Amino acid sequence: MIFTSLEYLIFLPIVLAVFWATPHQHRWAFLLVVSYVFYMFWRPEYALIMLTLTIVDYFAGIRIANAATQSSRRLWLAGSIVANLSMLFFFKYYNFAASEASALLHRLGSDLHIPLADIILPLGISFHTFQAMGYTLDIYHNRIKPEKHIGYFALFIAYFPQIVAGPIERAGHLLVQLKEKQTFSYERAREGFFLILLGFFKKLVIADNLAVYVDRCYGSWDSMRGGSLLLATYAFAFQIYADFSGYTDIARGSAKLLGVDLLINFRMPYLADSVGEFWRRWHVSLTSWFRDYVYKPLLATPRKCSRTAAVFIVFLLSGIWHGANWTFVAWALLNALFYFLNEKAIALKPSWFSNQKLRPLRVFITFNLIAITWVFFRADSISSAFGILRRIAGNILDGRMFAYILHIGGDSIWVEEGISFFWVGMFAGALILIAERIQQSSPSIVLRAMNRRPLRWASYIFLAYSTILLGNLGAKQFIYFQF
Repeated sequence: MIFTSLEYLIFLPIVLAVFWATPHQHRWAFLLVVSYVFYMFWRPEYALIMLTLTIVDYFAGIRIANAATQSSRRLWLAGSIVANLSMLFFFKYYNFAASEASALLHRLGSDLHIPLADIILPLGISFHTFQAMGYTLDIYHNRIKPEKHIGYFALFIAYFPQIVAGPIERAGHLLVQLKEKQTFSYERAREGFFLILLGFFKKLVIADNLAVYVDRCYGSWDSMRGGSLLLATYAFAFQIYADFSGYTDIARGSAKLLGVDLLINFRMPYLADSVGEFWRRWHVSLTSWFRDYVYKPLLATPRKCSRTAAVFIVFLLSGIWHGANWTFVAWALLNALFYFLNEKAIALKPSWFSNQKLRPLRVFITFNLIAITWVFFRADSISSAFGILRRIAGNILDGRMFAYILHIGGDSIWVEEGISFFWVGMFAGALILIAERIQQSSPSIVLRAMNRRPLRWASYIFLAYSTILLGNLGAKQFIYFQF
């Protein structure tokens, strides 16, 4: 079930009405059932994967906590991690690995062909497997106690607002809230409603409008001008941010209406003034997961992996996590390269990076570096990504880029009313960035404004009418559903 679908607009109010009418001691069972219904709306049989891993990790967590020896604790932890990663590998990476292995064997002169599996990637498998592994790792490191109630643990894994695309929650944050007795709060409900409206605006008005232009340009990049490809690259930067953060807003808003606060997954990333800061603001739950469960353990190993190697490994694993394609590996390695170059620049010119007057320039440079990496994220292949970058660079070098940008009408897609999908999406994206900039510089002013009823309702009406009038309506899948 997609958040922006009509089904979800019917599903959520029914869930809310029944949830708040249900006694506290039975709410976990109701939420568990509706969470599985929500997930099974896509492919019912794949719910068995989540159920199997839930049972494995539930008993593994208890066994880790009760193990008499350290070797037994390691054995149960390894069993849990192997179960999760094996399932993740089979459904997400097996066909890619089999294809690459067959191609390699063919180049070596062998006729051996490794068969492919007839499978479809289960929604959210990368998210709920990482969430489950974080749970058993926290028990192993004595950060939390195992959950004895299998129903609450199953709900922690399957909680419908964040099951498909995060944020990746920790048991110490989400599981605790699921067990607490929730009372209805008008303040929390108001905030949740606003987040849902904002998420719809980001997805339908920004992301899905920009997707029309981006898909056309990247789908036939070899017949596009460099100016159009540059604009499509900038458009994709806005698209993926609006798409993913829009999902997170709807997820957080839905959870707030149920009395739960999910992690904030985005902290105005395009206002970062360095690549390192960008990654502390983008997809925060995944970045912090790799920091706590990969980066820090690597630095703490007896042989002490160097910080450079640890950062490189984290970026590489992040790329692999995103998908079974060499483009994601290239995207990750390019991010790592820019990260190290940025750190080197900070070390050589600390005054340049501490000067607040130069911050807008640093933000601009950082955004463009990240936009370059998005080319590899969005392109179908590494060769296509380099082809797109060559066309963009070629037009910049021959001085024709500005002329092409001024005449993109011929390369644009226009709706009947004459309003470009591209410009609607970019204008709405700019509004979001301006709003985020105001919030960053003057959070108290924004808070006071939203506490005033006329301004609050003006925001509701603006978001709702803009979404209805300018949104590219229709239940379109979120980008991160494929991860």
